[in-house]
Amino acid sequence: MIDVWNIAVITLAGATFNYVLTDSRLPALHSLILYYGVIAAGLGIEAALVSAFGVERAMTVYTLMLHVPAFLLSLYLGRVRGWQLVFQVMSCVYFSQLTMQLGAIALALTGLRPVQFAVYMTASVAIIAAELKWFKPVFTQMFTQIQKGWWLPCLVLIVYYTIGAYVLANDEWTNLVIRPSLALLMLGFYGLIILLLTTLQRQMAAQYRVDMLAMQTQALRSRMEAVRAAEDAIRVERHDLRHRLQTARELVLQDSRQKALELLDDAESRLNEIKPVRWCPPPVLDAVFSSYFDQAERCGIEVKAGIALNGELPVDEAEFAIVMANVLDNAIQACMQLSEPEREINCKVIAHPSLMVEVQNPVKEPVAFDGMGRPVSGREGHGVGTQSVAAFCKRYGAICRYECTQGRFTFRLVI
Repeated sequence: MIDVWNIAVITLAGATFNYVLTDSRLPALHSLILYYGVIAAGLGIEAALVSAFGVERAMTVYTLMLHVPAFLLSLYLGRVRGWQLVFQVMSCVYFSQLTMQLGAIALALTGLRPVQFAVYMTASVAIIAAELKWFKPVFTQMFTQIQKGWWLPCLVLIVYYTIGAYVLANDEWTNLVIRPSLALLMLGFYGLIILLLTTLQRQMAAQYRVDMLAMQTQALRSRMEAVRAAEDAIRVERHDLRHRLQTARELVLQDSRQKALELLDDAESRLNEIKPVRWCPPPVLDAVFSSYFDQAERCGIEVKAGIALNGELPVDEAEFAIVMANVLDNAIQACMQLSEPEREINCKVIAHPSLMVEVQNPVKEPVAFDGMGRPVSGREGHGVGTQSVAAFCKRYGAICRYECTQGRFTFRLVI
């Protein structure tokens, strides 16, 4: 019975590892009941097979009874698909294998079953804590930002699992030496995989910051060019104004006051047309608004903007400008998927009583959200912008909300 007990403990630990990493689409209680109900049914079938045919023969269908259902459950409940899902499930299988091998080492060293069980529990709790604090946030970021290449680490994990479960002999030397050694060796290799993936993620985040800085520079350059063009046009109008005033004077002397007024109104209109719109006093933020609003209008997107900011912000201007650039860029990309009459962006920013932002735009399809309420997409590299917004909110204690109702996507930020 002790072998069946070990199987049950390790299976429940592995199932918990996988459940913790699964970003469920269903309510927590429903997910919990469904997930562990299926796992319990699989354990019951496996226990019946052990009773009827013995442990060794029953273990040959262990994958079919438990690992395949766990994969299908994650496919049904979670948002991750493809090789990313395989990597998540196989990672949890490896965690459970590592826990089992640590317990085997403890048993070999002490010969005490309670010590083995204590190692199981300690290792399981440590892994679950690591998943909640580190693995799940890292996996969530990597899954949204890195779309390709997941088959390679999956292949390594599958080969390890196949060797440990179906290739190695089930004898004392293998169980006490070979399998634990292979599990510990795999620990270093798995750590290398995670290191490479997180390094790639950091590179993408760094490239995103470079792109945002380049965007700010370009926006400022465009704003300066617009101001210079307006100044040149104003100089021309000022030069011509003397002639218009002279003409208006002659029209008044000739008692053609209506024509004189029309001439002066035309001059005023020309001056107003060449005056650049200033959205807010902070220069970098003003440049970002001007750049993205101009881009939207060139794309046939109607912009309805209400910006009420004074000269001082409670946050770093450049960081806030990056947030607004990210949000407005996403809004423009979403509008470009619609027909031109449907394209519209509503942007409201106020400074009092708090710095508050609301950006709203129509969307072609409903937007999916991850477990943290952030929008997800299948686009390569997507997710860096939302991670940047999340980091901004964490740094300044801001509240950020994404919503998608009745075909309209809304972003709200309160600082």
